[in-house]
Amino acid sequence: MVVLKAIFMILLTVLTYIISRKLQIKYKNPLLNPSLISAILIITILVLLNLDYSDYMAGGKWINYMLNCTVVSLALPLYKYWETIKRHAKVIFTSVLVSTLINFFLIYLTLKVFGYSKEIIVTLLPKSITAAVGLQVSHQLGGIDAIAVMFITFTGIIGSMFGEYFINIFKFKNSIARGLFYGNSAHGFGTAKAFEFDIEDGTFSSIGMILTAVLSSIIIPILVLILY
Repeated sequence: MVVLKAIFMILLTVLTYIISRKLQIKYKNPLLNPSLISAILIITILVLLNLDYSDYMAGGKWINYMLNCTVVSLALPLYKYWETIKRHAKVIFTSVLVSTLINFFLIYLTLKVFGYSKEIIVTLLPKSITAAVGLQVSHQLGGIDAIAVMFITFTGIIGSMFGEYFINIFKFKNSIARGLFYGNSAHGFGTAKAFEFDIEDGTFSSIGMILTAVLSSIIIPILVLILY
């Protein structure tokens, strides 16, 4: 029974994603984000079948294991474009550092003006960091884990959905600008989207995502300590 449930959940996940991806390709609407649509479809089916999250994870955990392994594949394009990365290292580092600081103060000042507590502020500060790191940063600063995960996921989905529009508006012409935009603003979701355009875009998005996570995990706690 457990094995059958696991197989069903794996097939459910794969099929809903394939359907969502085909819808996006056919209608080319940013609202038809495969991650968002497949999540909605899966939740709807689970509710109709009176199944909960633990039932889904009977198969979902195996997908997580496979996804963890695929992270290693990001090293291949990094190796391929290593010379380009070295040539533009200063620009890459400075861009990510500045965007990390802007992101911090934009969130902090906005929430502070509206009178939100420290608990809520530190919960939202890591919203642009990839979930594995962002959740830990929020947790260690006294944030609310459930809300942190929700906003990290929401940020990634929104960034991957509407990122292309901003790229066109600001006329980002090279792969470094496009990649860092996705990686810094929408972490894993953005990186997946960047790879859809070009492997070079995806490479720099990976760098942006990694650097954002590293710098944010250092800068955010220090600034929170200073400000509080």
